[in-house]
Amino acid sequence: MMQALGIDIEWGSWVLGDLHDVLCKVTDIVSASSQVLRVELTPPWENGDLPEVRIVVTDIDTCDDMGSDVRHGEYAVVFEDAPDSGYGWTARLAGFRLTVTVPVMNR
Repeated sequence: MMQALGIDIEWGSWVLGDLHDVLCKVTDIVSASSQVLRVELTPPWENGDLPEVRIVVTDIDTCDDMGSDVRHGEYAVVFEDAPDSGYGWTARLAGFRLTVTVPVMNR
């Protein structure tokens, strides 16, 4: 994140500010109508890793809708798992990795 600015500082140097930026981007991506059960944010453990956001949603339709929103949203995205893969997907976008899943009991 900060390397793009030409500053030689590790991601974790500004942990709260960086986490705030990631959460703001996630808020932009997740629509107000989404049925979210849980959101987890994990900072990167090693230099060069991305922070990880995991969102657990109530059902497959919500998961698919979020995948469509990400695909057609304002941020460049690279899907690691296809949004139509069944019960979740993972993508890299806006400087973090986002995983959206449906709990096993709701599949």
